[in-house]
Amino acid sequence: MKEQLIISGLTFVVLIAYHAHLLYHLKRHPDRTSIGVSNHMRTRWVERVMSENRDVLAVQTLRNLTMAASFLASTAIMVDLWLMNAVLGDSSRENTLKFLADDGFGLDKFWVFKLILLAILFMFCFANFMLAIRFYNLVAIYINVPPDKIKIRYFQKPGFFIDMSQLPDIGEKFLPVAETLNRGAAHYTLGMRGYYFVFPFSLWLFGAGWFLFGTLFMLVVLRRVDSSE
Repeated sequence: MKEQLIISGLTFVVLIAYHAHLLYHLKRHPDRTSIGVSNHMRTRWVERVMSENRDVLAVQTLRNLTMAASFLASTAIMVDLWLMNAVLGDSSRENTLKFLADDGFGLDKFWVFKLILLAILFMFCFANFMLAIRFYNLVAIYINVPPDKIKIRYFQKPGFFIDMSQLPDIGEKFLPVAETLNRGAAHYTLGMRGYYFVFPFSLWLFGAGWFLFGTLFMLVVLRRVDSSE
């Protein structure tokens, strides 16, 4: 049991270190990350759509984004409900109650702990995809407002993961809409990141060694996904 906890702890350290490194580059060198490049391209897209009155293009693109987020949100909540049933069902309720009681931490409790973490992970995915849908719906309205009618500096603050000062200067008329779109995209990215985590966390059910292997494999894939170089 002690060995399982040590390996699992080291795996979490690896996960945190990778994403701390990614966040550092996103803040300091966004052009080296796919997230930073995508933020840049979305900002330019808003400028072009609004300046050239491409209403049909805007509606079709936002519809596709909303449909993708809706599908992924629906999948996340269905899997989450299944996991909650596995944790709170008749066959597992006793182990769950033991886990919640303060009487030591054994293998049965560790198994329940893993299932609860998986359920929380899918809740995280669901919440982010729902927020992405919210912001995409806002953009669908904002992007059709004539630029000269936009008087509000911020519809939605872009958030911690988006530094608008590093993005192209498209002018005060278009910037609020670009910020709102990038906010929705940030939540979509976080939801997808949660889905990526499902792979190693699912392998964790078979043992800490599988958890470590799955994490290392996932990070190799993410390195290619997150880098723009």
